[in-house]
Amino acid sequence: MIRFRPRRAQQRPAPPLTIPRVNSRVAILTDGARYEGRLDDVEPGHLVVAAPDAIMTPERPILLEWQDAGGVWQMPCLVSSTREMPFAVVKLRPSGRSICISESHVDAPDGGMRVTARAVEAARIPAGTRVPVTSLQLAGDRIAFWTILPLEAGDHVELMARTATGGVLRVGLVVAIANRTAGSWLARIDCDAENPHAPAIAQLVAHLLAAASLELPPVAAR
Repeated sequence: MIRFRPRRAQQRPAPPLTIPRVNSRVAILTDGARYEGRLDDVEPGHLVVAAPDAIMTPERPILLEWQDAGGVWQMPCLVSSTREMPFAVVKLRPSGRSICISESHVDAPDGGMRVTARAVEAARIPAGTRVPVTSLQLAGDRIAFWTILPLEAGDHVELMARTATGGVLRVGLVVAIANRTAGSWLARIDCDAENPHAPAIAQLVAHLLAAASLELPPVAAR
């Protein structure tokens, strides 16, 4: 039986800034154009991007986009400076928080579900922050997912799943265990239901059981 866990008082310190890893592929988006590049370095308050085709002027607003195990991310930035030698780079200053714009996909016999989540009450993440979900499965009497954000035991999240028929399941979860993976930003988050008797919980569990019975990978990245 899925356990019940009450909510705790809200705590909202400043969020951590999710950025791409050095040497990972990135793209600079501006005025309808897309410039492919690579994150060359991280300096205090700045990201240095090697993008030979990007010609930028200082204070120009752009979106930096990249993909990792957590999904596709975008972060607003301002151009601080550029240089041509020894190779062309653009120095960017983040002007807002990074946001995961992708969703995960859960497979099952009656069609797939698009799955995403958001923080409701968390120690290290502001309320409303989107939580990227890269896998979703049953873990005994709990629901487990993998994410790149620093969730902790006691944090509350809302899981949202859009079914193939257009319905939306909203499930309130509270983190029971957060297991970090050595050498990776990913963590497996095992959760209890805020309300184990909610109809959405039963529907979500049925969907995950059906997916597991086919021995399919529970989640395929979008």
